[in-house]
Amino acid sequence: MAIVQISRITQRKGLQIDLPDPLAGAEFGWSVDTQQLYIGNGTLEEGAPIVGNTEILTEHSDIFNIVPAYTYTGFGATGYTAQTGETPGSPVKVTLQNWLDQWASVLDFGAVGDGLVDDTEAINRALYQIYCVQVNPQIRRSIFFPAGVYKVTGTINIPPYATLYGEGPDNSIIQLTSDATVSYVMQTADSSQNTGYAIGDGGATPPTSITVSNLCFQSLKTSSNIALIEDATNCTFTNTRFVGALTASDLSITTYDNGTAYSTGDVVSYGTLVYRAITATTGNLPTNSGYWQIYEVSCINFASTPSLVTSQIQFDNCDFGGTLYAFNTDQQFSGVSVTKSKFDTLYQGIVLGNGGQVNPSYPLTGFRVSNSFFNNIYAQGIIVNESELNVSAYNIFYNVGNNFSLYPYTAYTSIISFISSNNVSIGDMFERTSDGAVVYPRIDLNGGTNIAFTNAEQLALGSYTRKSGVSTFLVADQPTPTTICTVATQTTNSFTINYSINRVTHQRTGTISVTTNFTGALLTYSDDYVETDDTGVVLLVTQDGSLVSLQYTSDPAGGTGAGFTYSINYLV
Repeated sequence: MAIVQISRITQRKGLQIDLPDPLAGAEFGWSVDTQQLYIGNGTLEEGAPIVGNTEILTEHSDIFNIVPAYTYTGFGATGYTAQTGETPGSPVKVTLQNWLDQWASVLDFGAVGDGLVDDTEAINRALYQIYCVQVNPQIRRSIFFPAGVYKVTGTINIPPYATLYGEGPDNSIIQLTSDATVSYVMQTADSSQNTGYAIGDGGATPPTSITVSNLCFQSLKTSSNIALIEDATNCTFTNTRFVGALTASDLSITTYDNGTAYSTGDVVSYGTLVYRAITATTGNLPTNSGYWQIYEVSCINFASTPSLVTSQIQFDNCDFGGTLYAFNTDQQFSGVSVTKSKFDTLYQGIVLGNGGQVNPSYPLTGFRVSNSFFNNIYAQGIIVNESELNVSAYNIFYNVGNNFSLYPYTAYTSIISFISSNNVSIGDMFERTSDGAVVYPRIDLNGGTNIAFTNAEQLALGSYTRKSGVSTFLVADQPTPTTICTVATQTTNSFTINYSINRVTHQRTGTISVTTNFTGALLTYSDDYVETDDTGVVLLVTQDGSLVSLQYTSDPAGGTGAGFTYSINYLV
Protein backbone atom coordinates (compact mmCIF):
# COMPACT_ATOMS: atom_id res chain seq x y z
CA MET A 1 0.00 0.00 0.00
CA ALA A 2 1.09 3.59 -0.44
CA ILE A 3 2.69 5.47 2.44
CA VAL A 4 -0.02 7.49 4.17
CA GLN A 5 0.46 10.55 6.30
CA ILE A 6 -0.07 10.14 10.00
CA SER A 7 -1.50 13.30 11.47
CA ARG A 8 -0.36 12.51 14.99
CA ILE A 9 1.69 9.84 16.79
CA THR A 10 -0.29 7.47 18.96
CA GLN A 11 1.61 6.07 21.92
CA ARG A 12 0.94 4.02 25.00
CA LYS A 13 2.90 3.42 28.14
CA GLY A 14 2.52 1.03 31.02
CA LEU A 15 3.65 -2.28 32.41
CA GLN A 16 4.89 -5.00 30.06
CA ILE A 17 2.04 -7.28 31.10
CA ASP A 18 -0.52 -4.63 30.03
CA LEU A 19 1.02 -3.93 26.62
CA PRO A 20 -1.61 -4.63 23.88
CA ASP A 21 -0.61 -7.27 21.36
CA PRO A 22 -1.11 -6.18 18.73
CA LEU A 23 -0.78 -2.44 18.97
CA ALA A 24 -2.55 -0.45 16.29
CA GLY A 25 -0.56 0.02 13.12
CA ALA A 26 2.33 2.45 13.69
CA GLU A 27 1.29 2.88 17.33
CA PHE A 28 4.15 3.05 19.84
CA GLY A 29 4.05 1.21 23.13
CA TRP A 30 6.54 1.88 25.92
CA SER A 31 6.98 -0.81 28.60
CA VAL A 32 7.91 1.13 31.69
CA ASP A 33 9.07 -1.79 33.85
CA THR A 34 11.27 -3.52 31.22
CA GLN A 35 12.29 -0.33 29.39
CA GLN A 36 11.41 -1.77 25.98
CA LEU A 37 9.88 0.09 23.04
CA TYR A 38 7.48 -1.51 20.49
CA ILE A 39 5.58 -0.41 17.37
CA GLY A 40 2.48 -2.05 15.95
CA ASN A 41 2.97 -3.95 12.64
CA GLY A 42 -0.44 -3.11 11.22
CA THR A 43 -2.86 -5.52 9.52
CA LEU A 44 -2.30 -8.14 6.83
CA GLU A 45 -4.58 -6.16 4.56
CA GLU A 46 -2.24 -3.22 4.89
CA GLY A 47 0.65 -5.48 3.80
CA ALA A 48 2.18 -6.39 7.14
CA PRO A 49 3.92 -9.80 6.90
CA ILE A 50 2.63 -10.74 10.34
CA VAL A 51 0.22 -9.26 12.84
CA GLY A 52 1.84 -8.23 16.09
CA ASN A 53 4.41 -5.88 17.53
CA THR A 54 8.02 -5.19 16.48
CA GLU A 55 10.52 -4.25 19.16
CA ILE A 56 12.62 -1.16 18.49
CA LEU A 57 16.21 -1.68 19.69
CA THR A 58 17.31 0.28 22.74
CA GLU A 59 20.14 -0.20 25.20
CA HIS A 60 17.80 -2.47 27.21
CA SER A 61 16.86 -4.83 24.36
CA ASP A 62 17.78 -8.53 24.60
CA ILE A 63 19.44 -9.00 21.22
CA PHE A 64 19.76 -12.74 21.72
CA ASN A 65 15.98 -13.12 21.79
CA ILE A 66 15.39 -10.60 19.00
CA VAL A 67 17.84 -12.46 16.70
CA PRO A 68 17.20 -16.03 17.82
CA ALA A 69 19.25 -17.87 15.16
CA TYR A 70 22.37 -17.56 13.03
CA THR A 71 23.19 -19.23 9.70
CA TYR A 72 26.60 -19.10 8.08
CA THR A 73 26.38 -17.46 4.64
CA GLY A 74 29.96 -17.30 3.42
CA PHE A 75 30.94 -13.74 4.33
CA GLY A 76 28.26 -12.26 2.06
CA ALA A 77 30.29 -12.79 -1.11
CA THR A 78 28.33 -11.60 -4.15
CA GLY A 79 26.48 -14.43 -5.83
CA TYR A 80 27.46 -17.00 -3.22
CA THR A 81 25.64 -18.45 -0.26
CA ALA A 82 27.08 -21.44 1.58
CA GLN A 83 24.87 -24.51 1.79
CA THR A 84 25.02 -25.42 5.46
CA GLY A 85 22.26 -28.02 5.50
CA GLU A 86 21.50 -31.15 3.49
CA THR A 87 19.60 -29.04 0.97
CA PRO A 88 19.66 -25.32 0.06
CA GLY A 89 16.23 -24.95 1.61
CA SER A 90 17.17 -26.41 5.00
CA PRO A 91 20.01 -24.27 6.37
CA VAL A 92 21.61 -25.11 9.71
CA LYS A 93 20.66 -22.58 12.33
CA VAL A 94 22.26 -22.01 15.72
CA THR A 95 21.22 -19.61 18.41
CA LEU A 96 23.23 -16.45 18.69
CA GLN A 97 24.11 -17.42 22.26
CA ASN A 98 25.50 -20.79 21.17
CA TRP A 99 27.39 -19.17 18.33
CA LEU A 100 29.08 -16.70 20.67
CA ASP A 101 29.79 -19.45 23.22
CA GLN A 102 31.99 -21.29 20.74
CA TRP A 103 34.92 -19.60 22.51
CA ALA A 104 35.49 -17.56 25.64
CA SER A 105 37.35 -14.38 26.46
CA VAL A 106 39.09 -14.03 29.79
CA LEU A 107 37.29 -10.68 30.00
CA ASP A 108 34.01 -12.62 30.30
CA PHE A 109 35.17 -13.76 33.75
CA GLY A 110 36.17 -10.35 35.09
CA ALA A 111 39.75 -9.92 33.89
CA VAL A 112 40.58 -6.38 32.81
CA GLY A 113 44.08 -6.48 31.27
CA ASP A 114 44.92 -2.85 32.02
CA GLY A 115 48.09 -3.59 34.02
CA LEU A 116 46.52 -2.10 37.15
CA VAL A 117 43.71 -4.40 38.29
CA ASP A 118 44.77 -7.74 39.81
CA ASP A 119 43.50 -10.35 37.33
CA THR A 120 44.77 -13.45 39.18
CA GLU A 121 41.39 -14.56 40.52
CA ALA A 122 39.55 -13.83 37.26
CA ILE A 123 42.01 -15.83 35.13
CA ASN A 124 42.00 -18.81 37.48
CA ARG A 125 38.20 -18.62 37.68
CA ALA A 126 37.97 -18.79 33.88
CA LEU A 127 40.29 -21.81 33.81
CA TYR A 128 38.36 -23.56 36.57
CA GLN A 129 34.90 -22.90 35.17
CA ILE A 130 35.74 -23.99 31.63
CA TYR A 131 38.04 -26.94 32.28
CA CYS A 132 37.43 -28.16 35.82
CA VAL A 133 33.72 -27.86 36.75
CA GLN A 134 32.67 -30.63 34.36
CA VAL A 135 34.60 -33.36 32.60
CA ASN A 136 32.36 -33.09 29.53
CA PRO A 137 34.62 -32.14 26.56
CA GLN A 138 31.68 -30.29 24.97
CA ILE A 139 32.00 -27.39 27.40
CA ARG A 140 35.76 -26.94 26.94
CA ARG A 141 36.39 -23.78 25.00
CA SER A 142 39.55 -21.92 24.01
CA ILE A 143 40.18 -18.93 26.27
CA PHE A 144 41.17 -15.77 24.44
CA PHE A 145 43.37 -13.10 26.02
CA PRO A 146 42.76 -9.84 24.14
CA ALA A 147 45.74 -7.51 23.89
CA GLY A 148 46.62 -6.12 27.31
CA VAL A 149 48.77 -6.54 30.39
CA TYR A 150 47.14 -8.95 32.85
CA LYS A 151 48.58 -8.11 36.24
CA VAL A 152 48.79 -11.13 38.57
CA THR A 153 49.99 -11.50 42.13
CA GLY A 154 49.51 -15.26 42.31
CA THR A 155 50.30 -18.26 40.14
CA ILE A 156 48.08 -19.10 37.16
CA ASN A 157 47.12 -22.79 37.40
CA ILE A 158 46.59 -24.33 33.95
CA PRO A 159 44.51 -27.54 34.08
CA PRO A 160 44.32 -30.40 31.55
CA TYR A 161 42.81 -29.80 28.11
CA ALA A 162 43.26 -26.04 28.43
CA THR A 163 43.77 -24.02 25.26
CA LEU A 164 44.93 -20.45 25.82
CA TYR A 165 45.76 -17.97 23.10
CA GLY A 166 46.45 -14.28 22.80
CA GLU A 167 47.22 -11.67 20.20
CA GLY A 168 50.99 -12.18 20.24
CA PRO A 169 53.61 -12.21 23.01
CA ASP A 170 54.17 -8.47 22.62
CA ASN A 171 50.47 -7.75 23.04
CA SER A 172 48.91 -10.28 25.44
CA ILE A 173 51.06 -10.35 28.58
CA ILE A 174 50.43 -12.14 31.88
CA GLN A 175 52.69 -10.22 34.25
CA LEU A 176 53.64 -11.21 37.81
CA THR A 177 54.22 -8.18 40.06
CA SER A 178 57.58 -7.51 41.70
CA ASP A 179 56.09 -7.81 45.20
CA ALA A 180 54.36 -11.16 44.61
CA THR A 181 55.14 -13.93 47.08
CA VAL A 182 54.73 -16.89 44.70
CA SER A 183 57.52 -18.73 42.89
CA TYR A 184 55.97 -19.12 39.43
CA VAL A 185 53.93 -17.06 37.00
CA MET A 186 52.20 -20.23 35.75
CA GLN A 187 52.22 -23.93 36.48
CA THR A 188 50.37 -27.00 35.32
CA ALA A 189 47.51 -28.30 37.48
CA ASP A 190 45.11 -31.24 37.51
CA SER A 191 41.39 -31.18 36.67
CA SER A 192 40.61 -29.89 40.18
CA GLN A 193 43.33 -27.23 39.84
CA ASN A 194 45.44 -29.08 42.40
CA THR A 195 49.19 -28.48 42.12
CA GLY A 196 52.37 -29.97 43.57
CA TYR A 197 52.05 -33.16 45.59
CA ALA A 198 48.25 -32.91 45.40
CA ILE A 199 48.14 -33.49 41.63
CA GLY A 200 45.87 -36.45 40.93
CA ASP A 201 44.26 -36.49 44.39
CA GLY A 202 40.68 -37.66 44.49
CA GLY A 203 40.88 -39.18 41.03
CA ALA A 204 41.55 -35.83 39.35
CA THR A 205 43.03 -35.95 35.84
CA PRO A 206 46.73 -34.97 35.78
CA PRO A 207 47.75 -32.12 33.49
CA THR A 208 47.67 -33.18 29.84
CA SER A 209 46.85 -31.89 26.36
CA ILE A 210 47.56 -28.25 27.20
CA THR A 211 48.03 -25.78 24.35
CA VAL A 212 49.31 -22.21 24.78
CA SER A 213 50.01 -19.80 21.93
CA ASN A 214 50.67 -16.12 21.24
CA LEU A 215 51.06 -15.19 24.91
CA CYS A 216 53.80 -13.82 27.17
CA PHE A 217 54.42 -14.98 30.74
CA GLN A 218 56.51 -12.31 32.46
CA SER A 219 57.85 -11.87 35.97
CA LEU A 220 58.89 -8.51 37.39
CA LYS A 221 60.18 -10.32 40.49
CA THR A 222 63.92 -11.07 40.22
CA SER A 223 63.69 -14.24 42.36
CA SER A 224 60.68 -15.76 40.59
CA ASN A 225 60.66 -18.54 38.01
CA ILE A 226 58.34 -18.30 35.04
CA ALA A 227 56.78 -21.72 34.44
CA LEU A 228 56.64 -25.10 36.20
CA ILE A 229 55.67 -28.03 33.97
CA GLU A 230 54.81 -30.67 36.56
CA ASP A 231 53.48 -34.22 36.09
CA ALA A 232 52.37 -33.12 32.62
CA THR A 233 52.11 -34.85 29.25
CA ASN A 234 51.43 -33.72 25.70
CA CYS A 235 51.76 -29.96 26.19
CA THR A 236 52.53 -27.51 23.38
CA PHE A 237 53.69 -23.90 23.62
CA THR A 238 53.81 -21.93 20.36
CA ASN A 239 54.97 -18.35 19.82
CA THR A 240 55.09 -17.92 23.59
CA ARG A 241 57.54 -15.79 25.54
CA PHE A 242 58.89 -16.66 28.98
CA VAL A 243 60.78 -13.68 30.38
CA GLY A 244 62.14 -12.72 33.79
CA ALA A 245 63.36 -9.49 35.36
CA LEU A 246 67.13 -10.15 35.34
CA THR A 247 69.34 -7.97 33.16
CA ALA A 248 72.82 -8.60 31.75
CA SER A 249 74.24 -6.78 34.78
CA ASP A 250 72.41 -9.16 37.14
CA LEU A 251 73.67 -12.15 35.15
CA SER A 252 77.36 -11.16 35.22
CA ILE A 253 78.01 -13.60 38.06
CA THR A 254 81.51 -13.82 39.50
CA THR A 255 83.13 -16.89 41.03
CA TYR A 256 83.01 -17.08 44.84
CA ASP A 257 86.09 -15.63 46.55
CA ASN A 258 86.70 -16.71 50.12
CA GLY A 259 88.33 -13.41 50.99
CA THR A 260 85.55 -11.14 49.76
CA ALA A 261 82.90 -9.60 52.00
CA TYR A 262 79.43 -10.26 50.58
CA SER A 263 76.20 -8.40 51.28
CA THR A 264 72.70 -9.83 51.48
CA GLY A 265 71.46 -10.58 47.98
CA ASP A 266 74.90 -10.95 46.37
CA VAL A 267 75.08 -13.75 43.82
CA VAL A 268 78.12 -15.96 43.10
CA SER A 269 78.94 -19.16 41.27
CA TYR A 270 80.57 -22.02 43.16
CA GLY A 271 81.28 -25.27 41.36
CA THR A 272 78.42 -25.88 38.94
CA LEU A 273 75.81 -24.03 41.04
CA VAL A 274 74.82 -20.42 41.66
CA TYR A 275 74.23 -19.15 45.21
CA ARG A 276 72.63 -16.05 46.71
CA ALA A 277 73.70 -14.60 50.07
CA ILE A 278 70.84 -14.58 52.57
CA THR A 279 72.90 -12.54 55.05
CA ALA A 280 76.11 -10.53 55.01
CA THR A 281 79.09 -12.88 55.15
CA THR A 282 82.84 -13.18 54.75
CA GLY A 283 84.67 -16.49 54.57
CA ASN A 284 81.60 -18.74 54.68
CA LEU A 285 81.45 -21.07 51.69
CA PRO A 286 78.23 -21.05 49.65
CA THR A 287 77.61 -24.63 50.80
CA ASN A 288 76.93 -23.19 54.27
CA SER A 289 73.14 -22.93 54.19
CA GLY A 290 73.16 -20.53 57.13
CA TYR A 291 74.60 -17.84 54.89
CA TRP A 292 73.76 -18.88 51.34
CA GLN A 293 70.98 -20.52 49.38
CA ILE A 294 71.04 -22.06 45.92
CA TYR A 295 69.76 -19.49 43.44
CA GLU A 296 67.74 -21.09 40.67
CA VAL A 297 65.61 -18.73 38.62
CA SER A 298 64.48 -20.34 35.38
CA CYS A 299 62.11 -19.79 32.51
CA ILE A 300 61.09 -23.46 32.58
CA ASN A 301 61.35 -26.03 35.38
CA PHE A 302 60.18 -29.64 35.16
CA ALA A 303 58.89 -31.79 37.99
CA SER A 304 57.77 -35.41 37.97
CA THR A 305 56.82 -38.33 40.14
CA PRO A 306 57.64 -41.96 39.22
CA SER A 307 54.02 -42.54 38.19
CA LEU A 308 53.56 -39.16 36.48
CA VAL A 309 56.60 -38.43 34.34
CA THR A 310 56.62 -35.13 32.49
CA SER A 311 56.86 -36.04 28.81
CA GLN A 312 55.96 -34.95 25.29
CA ILE A 313 56.47 -31.25 25.95
CA GLN A 314 56.99 -29.06 22.88
CA PHE A 315 58.14 -25.46 22.52
CA ASP A 316 57.98 -23.99 19.02
CA ASN A 317 59.02 -20.44 18.09
CA CYS A 318 59.32 -19.42 21.74
CA ASP A 319 61.52 -16.86 23.54
CA PHE A 320 63.42 -17.46 26.78
CA GLY A 321 65.34 -14.78 28.69
CA GLY A 322 65.75 -12.57 31.73
CA THR A 323 66.48 -15.47 34.12
CA LEU A 324 69.55 -17.44 35.21
CA TYR A 325 68.53 -20.42 33.08
CA ALA A 326 66.11 -21.02 30.24
CA PHE A 327 65.66 -24.68 31.25
CA ASN A 328 66.98 -26.10 34.51
CA THR A 329 66.00 -29.44 35.99
CA ASP A 330 67.26 -32.34 38.05
CA GLN A 331 63.92 -34.15 37.81
CA GLN A 332 62.83 -36.84 35.43
CA PHE A 333 61.48 -35.98 32.00
CA SER A 334 61.32 -37.59 28.58
CA GLY A 335 60.63 -36.33 25.09
CA VAL A 336 61.07 -32.54 25.36
CA SER A 337 61.42 -30.67 22.07
CA VAL A 338 62.46 -27.03 21.49
CA THR A 339 62.47 -25.76 17.90
CA LYS A 340 62.94 -22.41 16.15
CA SER A 341 63.28 -20.62 19.47
CA LYS A 342 65.38 -17.82 20.92
CA PHE A 343 67.62 -17.91 23.99
CA ASP A 344 68.83 -14.44 24.99
CA THR A 345 70.05 -12.66 28.16
CA LEU A 346 70.71 -15.65 30.40
CA TYR A 347 73.45 -16.90 32.71
CA GLN A 348 73.26 -20.38 31.16
CA GLY A 349 70.85 -21.69 28.54
CA ILE A 350 69.77 -25.32 28.94
CA VAL A 351 71.00 -27.09 32.08
CA LEU A 352 70.05 -30.74 32.55
CA GLY A 353 71.15 -32.37 35.79
CA ASN A 354 72.78 -29.32 37.35
CA GLY A 355 74.89 -30.43 40.30
CA GLY A 356 74.50 -34.13 39.54
CA GLN A 357 71.63 -34.55 42.03
CA VAL A 358 69.64 -36.81 39.70
CA ASN A 359 68.13 -40.04 41.00
CA PRO A 360 69.59 -42.70 38.63
CA SER A 361 66.37 -44.72 38.89
CA TYR A 362 64.47 -41.88 37.23
CA PRO A 363 66.64 -40.64 34.36
CA LEU A 364 66.45 -37.40 32.42
CA THR A 365 66.22 -38.37 28.76
CA GLY A 366 65.27 -37.11 25.35
CA PHE A 367 65.72 -33.32 25.34
CA ARG A 368 66.08 -32.02 21.79
CA VAL A 369 66.79 -28.43 20.78
CA SER A 370 67.06 -27.57 17.10
CA ASN A 371 67.08 -24.68 14.65
CA SER A 372 67.31 -22.19 17.51
CA PHE A 373 69.23 -19.00 18.26
CA PHE A 374 71.52 -18.48 21.28
CA ASN A 375 72.97 -15.06 22.10
CA ASN A 376 74.04 -12.95 25.11
CA ILE A 377 74.50 -15.95 27.40
CA TYR A 378 77.13 -15.40 30.09
CA ALA A 379 78.36 -18.99 30.43
CA GLN A 380 77.47 -22.24 28.65
CA GLY A 381 74.60 -22.42 26.22
CA ILE A 382 73.95 -26.12 26.94
CA ILE A 383 75.14 -28.32 29.84
CA VAL A 384 74.14 -31.98 30.00
CA ASN A 385 75.02 -33.77 33.25
CA GLU A 386 73.56 -37.11 34.35
CA SER A 387 71.29 -37.15 31.31
CA GLU A 388 71.34 -39.01 27.99
CA LEU A 389 69.60 -39.35 24.62
CA ASN A 390 69.77 -35.58 24.18
CA VAL A 391 70.37 -33.78 20.89
CA SER A 392 71.47 -30.29 19.92
CA ALA A 393 71.06 -29.82 16.18
CA TYR A 394 71.36 -26.99 13.66
CA ASN A 395 71.45 -24.25 16.26
CA ILE A 396 73.53 -21.08 15.97
CA PHE A 397 75.54 -19.71 18.89
CA TYR A 398 76.72 -16.10 18.89
CA ASN A 399 77.92 -14.40 22.11
CA VAL A 400 77.79 -17.48 24.35
CA GLY A 401 80.31 -18.50 27.02
CA ASN A 402 82.17 -15.18 26.80
CA ASN A 403 81.08 -13.58 30.09
CA PHE A 404 79.24 -10.92 28.05
CA SER A 405 82.49 -9.62 26.58
CA LEU A 406 82.18 -7.51 23.45
CA TYR A 407 83.26 -8.58 19.99
CA PRO A 408 85.91 -9.85 19.38
CA TYR A 409 84.81 -12.08 22.25
CA THR A 410 87.09 -13.55 24.89
CA ALA A 411 86.10 -17.13 25.68
CA TYR A 412 85.61 -18.08 29.34
CA THR A 413 83.68 -21.36 29.14
CA SER A 414 82.81 -23.98 26.58
CA ILE A 415 79.59 -23.36 24.67
CA ILE A 416 78.17 -26.90 24.79
CA SER A 417 79.29 -29.27 27.54
CA PHE A 418 78.34 -32.95 27.53
CA ILE A 419 79.43 -34.25 30.93
CA SER A 420 77.45 -37.48 30.66
CA SER A 421 77.49 -39.86 27.69
CA ASN A 422 75.17 -40.80 24.82
CA ASN A 423 74.40 -37.30 23.57
CA VAL A 424 74.89 -35.67 20.18
CA SER A 425 75.61 -32.23 18.72
CA ILE A 426 75.12 -32.18 14.98
CA GLY A 427 75.04 -29.25 12.60
CA ASP A 428 75.51 -26.64 15.35
CA MET A 429 77.36 -23.50 14.22
CA PHE A 430 79.44 -21.18 16.39
CA GLU A 431 80.61 -17.61 15.99
CA ARG A 432 83.59 -18.45 18.21
CA THR A 433 86.64 -18.97 16.01
CA SER A 434 89.22 -21.76 16.23
CA ASP A 435 91.66 -19.33 17.85
CA GLY A 436 89.04 -18.46 20.47
CA ALA A 437 88.42 -22.16 21.14
CA VAL A 438 92.03 -23.06 22.04
CA VAL A 439 91.47 -23.06 25.81
CA TYR A 440 87.67 -23.36 25.93
CA PRO A 441 86.36 -25.57 23.11
CA ARG A 442 83.09 -24.82 21.46
CA ILE A 443 81.89 -28.34 22.26
CA ASP A 444 83.42 -30.14 25.23
CA LEU A 445 82.67 -33.88 25.30
CA ASN A 446 84.63 -34.33 28.53
CA GLY A 447 85.92 -37.68 27.28
CA GLY A 448 82.44 -39.22 27.22
CA THR A 449 80.96 -41.34 24.46
CA ASN A 450 79.26 -38.51 22.61
CA ILE A 451 79.40 -37.23 19.03
CA ALA A 452 79.86 -33.64 17.93
CA PHE A 453 80.38 -31.74 14.69
CA THR A 454 82.01 -28.35 15.25
CA ASN A 455 81.23 -25.90 12.46
CA ALA A 456 82.84 -27.32 9.32
CA GLU A 457 86.15 -27.85 11.09
CA GLN A 458 86.15 -31.08 13.06
CA LEU A 459 84.34 -34.25 14.05
CA ALA A 460 84.59 -35.54 17.61
CA LEU A 461 83.66 -39.13 18.45
CA GLY A 462 83.97 -39.56 22.19
CA SER A 463 87.64 -39.06 23.02
CA TYR A 464 88.68 -39.14 19.35
CA THR A 465 88.80 -35.90 17.36
CA ARG A 466 89.54 -35.47 13.69
CA LYS A 467 90.03 -32.09 12.09
CA SER A 468 88.73 -31.38 8.62
CA GLY A 469 91.26 -31.80 5.85
CA VAL A 470 92.95 -28.48 4.99
CA SER A 471 94.85 -27.59 1.82
CA THR A 472 97.56 -24.95 1.65
CA PHE A 473 100.20 -23.87 -0.86
CA LEU A 474 103.94 -24.00 -0.21
CA VAL A 475 106.26 -21.77 -2.21
CA ALA A 476 109.14 -23.20 -4.15
CA ASP A 477 111.90 -21.57 -2.09
CA GLN A 478 111.25 -20.84 1.59
CA PRO A 479 114.42 -21.18 3.67
CA THR A 480 112.86 -19.55 6.78
CA PRO A 481 110.65 -21.84 8.92
CA THR A 482 107.03 -20.92 8.23
CA THR A 483 104.05 -22.08 10.30
CA ILE A 484 101.40 -24.26 8.65
CA CYS A 485 99.15 -24.93 11.68
CA THR A 486 99.15 -24.90 15.50
CA VAL A 487 97.73 -27.12 18.24
CA ALA A 488 97.21 -25.97 21.85
CA THR A 489 98.42 -28.23 24.65
CA GLN A 490 95.25 -27.29 26.57
CA THR A 491 93.42 -29.29 23.90
CA THR A 492 95.78 -32.27 23.77
CA ASN A 493 99.39 -33.23 24.56
CA SER A 494 99.59 -35.91 21.91
CA PHE A 495 98.38 -35.81 18.33
CA THR A 496 99.12 -36.95 14.80
CA ILE A 497 99.07 -35.05 11.53
CA ASN A 498 98.32 -37.00 8.36
CA TYR A 499 99.59 -35.12 5.32
CA SER A 500 100.41 -35.26 1.63
CA ILE A 501 102.68 -33.10 -0.56
CA ASN A 502 102.19 -32.80 -4.30
CA ARG A 503 105.04 -31.04 -6.13
CA VAL A 504 104.87 -31.54 -9.90
CA THR A 505 105.94 -35.23 -10.33
CA HIS A 506 107.18 -35.54 -6.76
CA GLN A 507 104.66 -36.85 -4.23
CA ARG A 508 105.00 -37.56 -0.53
CA THR A 509 102.57 -38.86 2.08
CA GLY A 510 103.19 -39.39 5.77
CA THR A 511 102.18 -39.11 9.40
CA ILE A 512 103.78 -36.84 11.99
CA SER A 513 103.33 -38.05 15.58
CA VAL A 514 103.79 -35.47 18.36
CA THR A 515 103.89 -35.72 22.13
CA THR A 516 104.74 -32.92 24.55
CA ASN A 517 103.87 -31.25 27.83
CA PHE A 518 102.64 -27.77 28.68
CA THR A 519 106.13 -26.22 28.75
CA GLY A 520 107.60 -27.93 25.69
CA ALA A 521 110.52 -29.37 27.65
CA LEU A 522 109.45 -32.88 26.63
CA LEU A 523 108.52 -32.17 23.01
CA THR A 524 109.24 -35.12 20.75
CA TYR A 525 107.99 -35.97 17.30
CA SER A 526 108.55 -38.31 14.39
CA ASP A 527 107.80 -38.01 10.68
CA ASP A 528 107.07 -41.33 8.99
CA TYR A 529 106.61 -40.90 5.23
CA VAL A 530 107.17 -42.28 1.73
CA GLU A 531 107.79 -40.26 -1.44
CA THR A 532 108.38 -40.81 -5.14
CA ASP A 533 111.33 -38.41 -5.14
CA ASP A 534 112.76 -35.61 -3.01
CA THR A 535 110.08 -32.91 -2.73
CA GLY A 536 112.52 -30.39 -1.30
CA VAL A 537 110.17 -29.78 1.69
CA VAL A 538 111.38 -30.18 5.28
CA LEU A 539 108.75 -30.40 8.06
CA LEU A 540 109.54 -29.62 11.68
CA VAL A 541 107.60 -29.26 14.94
CA THR A 542 108.30 -26.48 17.47
CA GLN A 543 106.64 -25.28 20.68
CA ASP A 544 106.23 -21.80 22.12
CA GLY A 545 104.50 -21.86 25.50
CA SER A 546 101.29 -23.85 25.12
CA LEU A 547 101.23 -23.71 21.31
CA VAL A 548 102.77 -26.48 19.22
CA SER A 549 103.42 -25.49 15.59
CA LEU A 550 103.99 -27.49 12.43
CA GLN A 551 106.42 -25.56 10.24
CA TYR A 552 108.20 -26.09 6.94
CA THR A 553 111.15 -24.97 4.86
CA SER A 554 111.62 -25.67 1.16
CA ASP A 555 114.21 -25.37 -1.60
CA PRO A 556 113.92 -25.23 -5.40
CA ALA A 557 114.94 -28.85 -5.84
CA GLY A 558 111.37 -30.06 -6.10
CA GLY A 559 110.36 -27.54 -8.74
CA THR A 560 107.49 -25.06 -8.51
CA GLY A 561 105.27 -24.46 -5.47
CA ALA A 562 103.95 -27.50 -3.63
CA GLY A 563 100.41 -28.31 -2.57
CA PHE A 564 100.14 -29.41 1.07
CA THR A 565 97.06 -31.17 2.50
CA TYR A 566 96.74 -32.23 6.13
CA SER A 567 94.37 -33.35 8.88
CA ILE A 568 94.96 -33.38 12.65
CA ASN A 569 93.79 -36.26 14.86
CA TYR A 570 94.03 -36.71 18.60
CA LEU A 571 92.65 -38.52 21.64
CA VAL A 572 91.74 -36.84 24.91
